[in-house]
Amino acid sequence: MRLSSQFQRLWLGQWLSNLGSQISFYGLGLWLFTRADQFGPYAAVALVVQFGRLMALPVLSRRLHHWPRRRVMGAAYVLGGGVTAAVAVSLWRYGSALPFPLLLVLLAAGAMAESTLVLSFSTLIPQLVREDQLGLANGLFATTDGLVYLVAPYLGALCVARLGMAGVLSLDLLSFGVAFLCLGLGSWPRSAASPLRLDKGASSGLMAASLSLLQQSRLGGLLLLGTVLMAGFAAAELLFPAWVLAALGVDRLTAALVVSGGGYGLGLLLWQWLWAQRPGQWPRVFVAGLLVQGLVLTGALFQSAQATVWLWFFGVAVFNCSVPPVLAAQQSLWHRWIPQDRQPALFAARYAWDWTARLLTVALGGLLVDRWLAPVLAQLDWSLLGSGPGRALAVGLGIVGLVQLLVFLALAPGFSSRNEKLT
Repeated sequence: MRLSSQFQRLWLGQWLSNLGSQISFYGLGLWLFTRADQFGPYAAVALVVQFGRLMALPVLSRRLHHWPRRRVMGAAYVLGGGVTAAVAVSLWRYGSALPFPLLLVLLAAGAMAESTLVLSFSTLIPQLVREDQLGLANGLFATTDGLVYLVAPYLGALCVARLGMAGVLSLDLLSFGVAFLCLGLGSWPRSAASPLRLDKGASSGLMAASLSLLQQSRLGGLLLLGTVLMAGFAAAELLFPAWVLAALGVDRLTAALVVSGGGYGLGLLLWQWLWAQRPGQWPRVFVAGLLVQGLVLTGALFQSAQATVWLWFFGVAVFNCSVPPVLAAQQSLWHRWIPQDRQPALFAARYAWDWTARLLTVALGGLLVDRWLAPVLAQLDWSLLGSGPGRALAVGLGIVGLVQLLVFLALAPGFSSRNEKLT
């Protein structure tokens, strides 16, 4: 089933600009790390980017429905490209003496543009495709968005090493240019190029929108499960590479990245099969994927099992295979259960919870492992949890999996395949 050409162009532009931004963000952090030989500036960049994403949401929650999203996305592309150009000029002007506060302000502005684009495009999808194509379009948007977060850290490191910061920023500017061109091509449906017609109460701030979601049993469950899901992804991105490097070495990490990519590719094929063969079963796909991910992450508690190489790689592949169907199902459920006129405000609340979960995980994850979990484990002699380097990181991943399973057991029974919309 072929999606509309307008959706395909917008999706391509959005994907390229998001990939370019993430590579640029990670590349700058790594560039600062290599210059200062300290982890602090890298961590500060990651935190400021997360804060920047959140800073745009209160305004968007109340005002996005008043603005034609074509113009909003165009303005966001101009802002994002302008920020990248400003960073490039600042680096040319100051070099390694670039004032760090100035860089953080620019990165926060770039992150605000990124979050504006994500929210605008995600709420625009139902107006660009037919209802029977919504699952396919949502899956394409959500799975490629997840793929960006998976590969951007490694591409950022590779591009900085091969091209330098000038090359990284040039690629980012090019991605914004292509995205802006995709935005201007083709004729937009009138409904997509105009402000939304709102029912009473459709406009609300983040707090009111969050309460509205939590008061609906299924939407509240979807919000909480999605928040735990994002925290799990952030923990895996933060702790998994460090665990493998500390305990197993760089060769195992390289192999794990290959297996992860292969698993993600299989997950994309699985999602396409589920969309074609199991239409309308998104709640079941979502909770089944969450269960699988919770079990795999919990398995990291038993670090002694890493000696069974095939089992360890199988877990890595299964976890990554489950990511595309879970993301596609989650995005489809948000569109199915929320009317279009309420999506800008309620999606803003959803992303606020998601990005806050990622922010807290990144900010506190390493600190909790180093300052709390490692000293506690040093006092324990549990052979089942393994020993040596990386044990605290593995146990940290396992604890995240346990939390995900507990939340799943509490909330999953409230889901079914029945179509329910917010009233």
